[in-house]
Amino acid sequence: MAVREPDRERGAPFVALTGLAAVAAAATVGLLGLRPPEPLPATAPPELFSAERARLHVERLAGSPRPGGTPAHTAARAYLVGQLESLGLETEVQSAHVLRSRGRGHVLGARVENVVARLAGSASDGAVLLMAHYDSRPRTPGAGDDAAGTAAALEVARAVVAGPPPRHDLIVLLTDGEELGLMGAQGFADEHRWADEVAVVVNLEARGNAGPANMFETGPGNLAPVRSLRASGRPFASSLGYEVYRRMPNDTDFTVFRRRGQPGLNFAFINGHPAYHSMLDTTERLSTRSLQHLGEQALVVVRGLAERDLPSADGGDGIFFNPLPGWLVVYPARWAPPLLGGVAALAAIALLALLRARRASLAGVLGGLGVSLLALVASALTGFVLWWAIGRFFAGLLSTPHRLPYGTPLFGAALALLTLAACTWAATRGPRLTPFDLAGGALLAWLGLAAATTFLMPGASYLFLWPGAALALALVVGAGGDADSALGPRGAAALAVAATAAVLLHAPVTALVVVALTLRLSPALALLVAIPLLSALPLARAAQPGRRAWLALAVGAAGLAIWAAAVAGARYGPDQPRTDHLFYLLDAEEGMASWWSFDDELDDWSGALLAGAQREEPPFGGFGRDRMMRAPAPPADLLAPRLEVLSDIRSGSASDRTIEARVRSPRGAPAVRIEAESSVPIRLASVAGRPVEREPAGEGDDGFDDRITIEYYGVPPEGVRFVLEVPGRWPVEALVIDQSYDLPPLDPPVPPRPSGLMPGISWRTDSTFVAKTVFF
Repeated sequence: MAVREPDRERGAPFVALTGLAAVAAAATVGLLGLRPPEPLPATAPPELFSAERARLHVERLAGSPRPGGTPAHTAARAYLVGQLESLGLETEVQSAHVLRSRGRGHVLGARVENVVARLAGSASDGAVLLMAHYDSRPRTPGAGDDAAGTAAALEVARAVVAGPPPRHDLIVLLTDGEELGLMGAQGFADEHRWADEVAVVVNLEARGNAGPANMFETGPGNLAPVRSLRASGRPFASSLGYEVYRRMPNDTDFTVFRRRGQPGLNFAFINGHPAYHSMLDTTERLSTRSLQHLGEQALVVVRGLAERDLPSADGGDGIFFNPLPGWLVVYPARWAPPLLGGVAALAAIALLALLRARRASLAGVLGGLGVSLLALVASALTGFVLWWAIGRFFAGLLSTPHRLPYGTPLFGAALALLTLAACTWAATRGPRLTPFDLAGGALLAWLGLAAATTFLMPGASYLFLWPGAALALALVVGAGGDADSALGPRGAAALAVAATAAVLLHAPVTALVVVALTLRLSPALALLVAIPLLSALPLARAAQPGRRAWLALAVGAAGLAIWAAAVAGARYGPDQPRTDHLFYLLDAEEGMASWWSFDDELDDWSGALLAGAQREEPPFGGFGRDRMMRAPAPPADLLAPRLEVLSDIRSGSASDRTIEARVRSPRGAPAVRIEAESSVPIRLASVAGRPVEREPAGEGDDGFDDRITIEYYGVPPEGVRFVLEVPGRWPVEALVIDQSYDLPPLDPPVPPRPSGLMPGISWRTDSTFVAKTVFF
């Protein structure tokens, strides 16, 4: 019996269009679920978290940038100590010198000042660690990153103190040096006497200034900690987040404890990405809703963990997600393979039902699988073209904090619509295929993705298992009915339900992944948008009688219109400033100074300072660029850094040298850099009393290097000591540089940037460097 062509079906196009409308409504509901809750006022009961109370802490902390070694950093630390002591907590400041190797002969070090407090529990048989970092980068007030997390931790501690005593101890750790590479967290984990008592960690972070607070990362044995989150009124979490995050080059303080095998939960809000590490991260721009969501989830989790048996790393991992806003599903990860088997069996039943009822053929289902793959490929190409177009035609919009255009939400909406258009176009391919052929092919695609993620990324498997199960059920229902119709209203309605469920599950997490991965990965983002639309391909086919691509054209036109609006809205202005990079270098020996910039093109402000600039090699390491803009500058009256040799011990028949030296900044700069070299390889033995250890590069590597580089931050007034070992009597030449996080005092002074300009986010930008070469 011949299958009737879908363009001659009665009623199916209307039901298909209605189904597509339901899919769009599901996406809207999913996205609305991302809206954080209303903040509680400062008059809220003391046992509850109040964002308004926490916001007062943000205002005190985020008045100016607070990198280590600056007056603002010292003031922030004193404020935090006072607040914790006022709660009656045992409070102290942990000072530590922390080192991290950055490759052969290159060491990054810092003096960190962690603020640590403890509330004793009734049992005191272990501790819950609540953590955030209070330092910021030099070119940002850091209201979101991470004054918000620090303020939330203070408010959570206050609320816990206001309630009944917890069963387990609560340790509040406000770390220093996170922006330098998790230095404070490492110092606590390695050296503090309370570190071994920590059983579970709750970390509060931000990578922006708005959006829902997402629990995006866990440690081992996460099943019990995640279940504690369900008591929150608006939990938002996805095990996909951890699968994505652990494959990214990003870290937070939580990373230190996860690597130690400790369970825990990591929370952050990430919308408002231009504010991240930039001067836009101000208290005024910080969402109070996001602060409320962050804090209330943290309070629920801390209270729950402090009252129940403490979790262990071998307690089993979980898969978790929000099928609807405010509803958190959690089940053991070990269930994923049996669930895959169940979905595979259900899919086999559905496909057999289609074949027996002649709603589809085996060749047609394979053709439908081809259409699904075509939709994914077309979507990825769409994402690639869109990002290529930005770089090719709109590169002038990329002088932003992260070289991404302003208006990411609008660009994301355009990307979603154009991806939808690509999928809708793909649904018109294969003139002999019926909507049920496409549905059978989509089911095979879901099953393949579910199998791959179950064994490779189990935390992401739920995104494919449950939509696959929904589509299989829809096909079982739709396979029956009127034998004269290839789809019919019944089949269209069943497929609409399955597509709606897939989009409802995917929409919120996809929206957050778009923000997390940024537009640079537009091809991958388009794929994420396209995957839940696989279940809607049969509806798109049935909604276009005669297989005309009118629906794809309409959706594509809407996407292009939004794209044009996004480009127009990405123009620079006072609220969307352009960034530039400028720093000042004084050669103390020659008395010569220069302006430097690593911008490709200078704006009017920096161009006036760098008049007649030439491209030259960077003055010292750490820029990651071959050539930079340089122009003469007036010399400032600044003291040079000092390197003093404290001891020079010669030993052995070749008179090998062990040199102990100290570097300090008489002008009180918070950072120093030493680049030392000799005619023979030398070894860096210790910095700030800490031995320098590095992995051998290969057989025969004795730890000696041609060049030694030390970067040290948070330099104390007495300076930093280091020890070098030099074979024979060879002298050592060292370039010593100190860095302060401001432009120099000149006469006339450097004019302020005009409205619509702000400094870039580099650690070098708007800094003053004073350099001197010494021999010893």
